[in-house]
Amino acid sequence: MATIVFNAVGFALGGPIGAAIGSLAGRALDQTIFGGAKGREGPRLKELDVQTSSYGSEIPAMFGTMRVAGTVIWATPLNEHVSSDGGGKGRPSQTNYSYGASLAVALSSRPAAQVGRIWADGNLLRGAGGDFKVETGFRFHTGHGDQTADPLIAQAEGTEAPAFRGIAFAVFEDLQLADYGNRIPSLSFELIERDGSVRLVELAREASAGYVDGDAGDQVGGFALAGSARDAVSFIAESAALRLSRDMAGYRFDDEPVSIGSAGDPVIAIGREAVDRPQRSRAPLADFPAAVELRYYDPARDYQAGLQRARRSGGGQDVRRLDFPAAMDAHAAAKLAETLARRSGAEREQLRIAVPYGEQEPRAGRMLAFGGAIWAITEVEHRRGAMMLTARALGARTPITATAVPGRAIREVDEVHGPTTLRLVELPDITRRGVDRPVVAVAANGAQAGWRRAALSIGSSIDALRPIGPTAPAAVMGVLETPLARGSFGLVDVRQAVIIHLIGDDLALGDADREALFTGANLASIGGEVVQFERAVALGGGRYRIERLHRGLFGSAADEATAGAAFLLLEIGRMRLVDEWEVAAGLPLVATAVGVGDTTPAVERLTLNGRATLPLAPVHLTAISQADGSLNIGWVRRSRIGADWSLLVEPPLGEDVEHYRIAISGADGVSLVDDECAGPAYAIASATVAAWRDHGRSPIRIAVRQIGRHGPSTAAEFTCPL
Repeated sequence: MATIVFNAVGFALGGPIGAAIGSLAGRALDQTIFGGAKGREGPRLKELDVQTSSYGSEIPAMFGTMRVAGTVIWATPLNEHVSSDGGGKGRPSQTNYSYGASLAVALSSRPAAQVGRIWADGNLLRGAGGDFKVETGFRFHTGHGDQTADPLIAQAEGTEAPAFRGIAFAVFEDLQLADYGNRIPSLSFELIERDGSVRLVELAREASAGYVDGDAGDQVGGFALAGSARDAVSFIAESAALRLSRDMAGYRFDDEPVSIGSAGDPVIAIGREAVDRPQRSRAPLADFPAAVELRYYDPARDYQAGLQRARRSGGGQDVRRLDFPAAMDAHAAAKLAETLARRSGAEREQLRIAVPYGEQEPRAGRMLAFGGAIWAITEVEHRRGAMMLTARALGARTPITATAVPGRAIREVDEVHGPTTLRLVELPDITRRGVDRPVVAVAANGAQAGWRRAALSIGSSIDALRPIGPTAPAAVMGVLETPLARGSFGLVDVRQAVIIHLIGDDLALGDADREALFTGANLASIGGEVVQFERAVALGGGRYRIERLHRGLFGSAADEATAGAAFLLLEIGRMRLVDEWEVAAGLPLVATAVGVGDTTPAVERLTLNGRATLPLAPVHLTAISQADGSLNIGWVRRSRIGADWSLLVEPPLGEDVEHYRIAISGADGVSLVDDECAGPAYAIASATVAAWRDHGRSPIRIAVRQIGRHGPSTAAEFTCPL
């Protein structure tokens, strides 16, 4: 009696040769997970391996949403950027070098919709909002058949520039490499081929050019399809616990069993020839893996590899490890691992049964419901009048309730960089070391918490800008919500408080005791005045009320500041001190900053007055009338490089010579004295005093300035009646 045998996975995708290979491939598929000789391992979890640029590297086809390293398919030599910092007045300048790279990275051998996040050396390069963390140009080409060459590649390669049609790829233009050791980092991309999940049947259909289809509804979040058609389809079937059967149109994935009724329905005779009753046999349980370990890509952990383990009941020590290159959550992976583990124990049972021909013809690969169990048909032997089926048990179709959690994911905070806010301020000599040039500080920050730094340029005008490197780390800055009235320098203002609105919710101000103030804590610039504050009361929403202000420090004027005036916390590590030849008293200065979140540069302008190079105004002015009617005027000088007052020593002069200018005006504003002296005292004769009194000049206004090598100080003034 002639027989024809069809095996479960007799792949005919290879033409006539496939018929001969079919039975071997089918048996190998069934043995891969559930015992016997080791079968194919299928694709590995290698989409996150180190990025390559090797010729002949396979570019997988991406479905759904996956994280992929890609393959570098085009690149230029590194671009060198040069900037200088410092110089002038005999001091050497420092030349800084930075590098950028332009490259194209192939991500998928089929079209994709968009790129989401991008990682460089494991750190976020591009956030979920599309914002880049470092400066770069970026373009994504979807891979459709009508795409044109990238403009940068076309410029470099000319008319021979490839368009890479059919390949989804990303192009970086001048990617700044300073944060990556001036080398091209290892990149990985969140590639979004579509929104939503993808059916495994669709993957098989794509891999086999439509030769494999089916109704199975199993889905994954993403999948990296690679290898030959036969390997890809076979691996999908075995990894996802699907069954592949063949009909006249091709191969199909089926998940509904064919029922042949109860145990009394099988054929027991064909004509006069007896047929064996249903036979069940069992292989030793130890011959089959006791546990299954499934590795997969976990979207909850930024598509890092996850692992779910399931163990069947019974003995045995072998563990089957399976890499499934799909993106799926931990619960779905645990459920799949449990399904594979259950089948590992059930597969040892084999059934041989004869059934009549009918409307639902059992096919190799389909599932069979018989005797209260589910079986996978591995062989169909066609006889005259009946079919002899060989099947393996799949276990009872009981619900799988396996649950799992992805585990803790340590993620980099993904915050939008946002636009840059720039502050350009001229400061007094807050170090008290004595300087010969104006002290100019540049500080920057952003309203959004993701801001880090920006590229800084300075010059005497917009047209004369030149880069000097990056800004300092984010400074604490804001604006006044309430005005600050004029005060007295050197005194603690206990009556006034001012409300500051910081530009970012992540910024904060704090209290400082006297010891902390003495070491420079809570030093701030409000308008043009330098102050310190003892208390900062949080009001919410980035607003603080600062109290107990120490006014007019370092010789700054305790002038009025209106609402909207700039506030900047003066912290040396968070300001960039500009030491350039352009910095000179009387000259204009322009600074610009461009961060990765800026569409236009932030610009600040300032005209310098050289306040740090000027002497401090004298203090303790006195006017003492003498017995003979003369008037002796005296004062105490201060030093911009003074020693600590607590040492009880005379502070150094800080200038080439000690010299003062004294101006006296009458009550009517008429100038009475405009003179200079070499010491902290000035005398007015009795006759002059009497004449002023007789002409109604009283009270008089006295102003004293110390004259230094770079100019006079601000005036110390007071009014004196005669």
